[in-house]
Amino acid sequence: MANFRQINDFLTRLGKNNNREWFQANKSEYDLLRSQFVVFMHELIEELSYIDISLKGVAAKNCIFRIYRDVRFSNDKSPYKTNFGAFISASGVKGNRPGYYLHLEPGQSFLAGGLYMPPTHSIKAVRDEIYFNSVELVKILSNPEFTRYFDGLDRDDVMVKPPKGYPSDFAYIEWLKFRSFTVSSGIGEDQLYAGSIRQYLLQGYKSMYPFIRFLNKALDNLNYL
Repeated sequence: MANFRQINDFLTRLGKNNNREWFQANKSEYDLLRSQFVVFMHELIEELSYIDISLKGVAAKNCIFRIYRDVRFSNDKSPYKTNFGAFISASGVKGNRPGYYLHLEPGQSFLAGGLYMPPTHSIKAVRDEIYFNSVELVKILSNPEFTRYFDGLDRDDVMVKPPKGYPSDFAYIEWLKFRSFTVSSGIGEDQLYAGSIRQYLLQGYKSMYPFIRFLNKALDNLNYL
């Protein structure tokens, strides 16, 4: 099993020494921790695939983000990320399907999922799904299993005004302002270091699955346009 305490310790030290010389000197430790993380994610994906069958056969290595930062268009030239991240979906980290996210970072770990910064046509498809099937989404977001982990949709990427083409008196017009459709829940270090962390994540993703299914149904409608 991955040692999340050691991962956090490594990431903390990396944050204080974010340069190529330090990373190369400690790369063997990174390689070991990453290999443990790959095994952990493989086991998690395997269990999650019994809930979401679209994940059958998904390889963990295709779901884990690289630690190397793309600094070409950033003022921050730090070469390495100070987190471990993984996005579980049928299309992997580079795909455009909804999925389940795990973020490991000292003091800022969380589990999340949904559709983050999708293209315009996907946003429109989800908005239409919300408009025509809002009752279903209300049931999903108010389910006690869901609310145990999540407090509604994340409000990180929201328009000031509602999009055009929908009635202004629509009861859930606020949801149509969203440009990303995600949910998230923080993970305390006590929880992260507990021996039951995989089961905790699995239950969180299980409670999220109806939301992921709702988003996938919206994108499936694109095939019929």
